[in-house]
This record gives sequence, C-alpha cells and structure tokens, in this order.
Amino acid sequence: MLRQNLCGLKPRPSRPDPRVPRILLLTTDLAWGGAERVVLEEALALRAAGDVVWIAGLRHPDGELARRARAADLEVLHLPGASARTQLRELVARARIELVHAHLFHAAELARRAALPVPWIVEVHNSASRALPWRRLGERRQAREARFALAVSRAVAIDWQRRAACAPERVRLLPNALAAPARALAPPRADGPLRLGFLGRLVREKGADLWARAFPDGLPPDTALAIAGAGRLAPALARWATRRGARVELHGLVRDLDAWFEGIDALVVPSRSEGFGLAAGEALVRGRALLAADLPALRELAGSAAPHGTFFAPRASALAVAIEELRAERAARIAWARQRGAELLRDHDPEVRARALRELHAAALREAAELARR
Repeated sequence: MLRQNLCGLKPRPSRPDPRVPRILLLTTDLAWGGAERVVLEEALALRAAGDVVWIAGLRHPDGELARRARAADLEVLHLPGASARTQLRELVARARIELVHAHLFHAAELARRAALPVPWIVEVHNSASRALPWRRLGERRQAREARFALAVSRAVAIDWQRRAACAPERVRLLPNALAAPARALAPPRADGPLRLGFLGRLVREKGADLWARAFPDGLPPDTALAIAGAGRLAPALARWATRRGARVELHGLVRDLDAWFEGIDALVVPSRSEGFGLAAGEALVRGRALLAADLPALRELAGSAAPHGTFFAPRASALAVAIEELRAERAARIAWARQRGAELLRDHDPEVRARALRELHAAALREAAELARR
C-alpha cells in the first residue's frame, strides 16, 4: 500500500554512518495533506539512498504522517509548544544532524528562530492567498536566513520571489513527483452517469465549502460525488451528504488511491490556493478528466494544451457550470487526460526528483562549509 501511495519508493533501513548526510525533515504538521505526503516520500527516498533521516513536526503527534512514517520504521519526533526551539537545538546536537530541511511556514520559522548551528533550507509548497503582515515579514526573514528555498513549481518560485523579496538565485525548483498507478485501472466512463471526485483537505482553502453552496438542493441528475480527505469542514459536508442520499459519499483519508480513482470519471479541484496540485496530477496520470480552479500552479500542471473549460473561477456558480460543460465533453476530456498523464509521468519521475533532492542537500552543505572557511 505504501508503495503506490508514496511514488513507488521502497524503504531501506537507515545506516548510521558518519560519512553520509544526516538530515532532519522538519514539518509544521504530523497530520496528513499534500505537503506531508511529500515529507514522507522524501524521507523514504533519502533513506533508500543511504542517508540518515529524522522527521519532526510541531502539531498532531499522532497524526497520519506520524503513523505512516513509524509504520515505515522512520524515527518521528514531536516538538511541542514553547519548548520547541530548545528541543530542536538539542535534537540537532544529540543526533549530529548536518542539515535541517523545513517544510511550510511554521516549521521554517522555528528553524530560523532556533539559531541552529547547522544550515537549513525551506521547501515552499504554496502560493500566497491571504498573507497577514506578520507572516509576510517572517517569510522575508526566512528567505534571507535560509541557505536557499525549494519551490515545488514555477508558480511557487515566482510567487516566493515576489512575496519574500527573494533573489532568483536563492530559489531552486524541485517539482513534486508523480508515479504511475501500481496496477492497471479500469478506464473512466465516457458516457452514462457522471462520477466526480474531490481529494484533499476539507477546508475552505481547498474549496470544500463550494459543493453545498453550488448544489444546496442536491446534485444534478445522473451525478455522483466521492469526497476523500479530512478537515474541519467534514461535519458540514457529512450533514450535506445525508441530504443528498447515496450519491454523495465521504471516504475519509484514502490509502488505496488506485481503488478510489477507479471509482470516479473526473476529479474536481476547486481550490482557492495551490502550489502544485498533487491531487490533479494523480488524477491525470490515472487518465481521469480534470476540472480545476483557475490558478497558476494548476495551469502549469495541466499544460498549454488543456481543453477549453478545464479551468473555472473557484465560485459556486462557476463550479456548477463547469460540471455541466464537462458532462457534454467528457470523452474528449478523458482522451486529453490520458495524453497529459503520460507527459507528467515522464517529467515528474520519482527517481529523478530523489536524485535532485540529494544534490540540493549536498549543495547546501557545500555552501555552508565554504562560508565557514571564510
């Protein structure tokens, strides 16, 4: 199960050898989402290459990321509250960690404020949607003090340079990986009832609130919806789903992505903010049609040949119209998705990303060593 959900990377036991890099992947949350999935993929890839790896997080010590990482025999630590800075410094010293790789704002801010004796980098997963002044100031400080930033898409790289006032040479592009399904899937249906899917955190940022607003009186005829994910909007969606009868199903966190995607014809991504669009990529590599919010990262992922009508404004009225347009053009949209999925598999190979990640870590360590010698 982990193999198909984690980009095909097979875990290998850590080798506590002082001659290989010792890396801490520091993340904001030990629950589950796109960024947390990338953290786990990176940990497995680094360990498979022989590095010594730890994962540490600030929230949800028993969250899904923590459970999956421990099931893969990775060491996971929780750095809680007011003691997080002290515990992080102690961990770095005790484990002889050489590089801290921080994911997302709060983890990067902890790395910055901890005044670490080792270099650290920040991986940026999202584009700015609503940024408070204190957060914008923190991002600018992170951009100055981190060895460099990793951006998961060109859209994120451009956005980070703007919002963090970061020089282009301080940003390195590291797109997320996409792997082929672990088995052959039944093709989506080009006619008949339309089976839609939503995959992601059940929060406003991901547009989970738009379903009930777009269809307060129920889904259109011959339409079903499968919702996968967890988040604070889950209770509201559950109440809405009970009014829709059997045509809306809440699946919670999904471990077998192949089985879940096999049950839908098209994925809808109504997000208000996306840095890469991992769910959209997962749909395309499985030949599922795509409806996506009109965001730079999602346009980048879909490519310039995306059919007219693929993108819509993340509003309830636009979502309803986009679904009806998809219904009328489903066969052509599915054919395009198969073609685009093959391109994404070529351009987002997990092994290529794993090698690039280790090269970037090596570059950060070299730069830090050169600076120390001056």
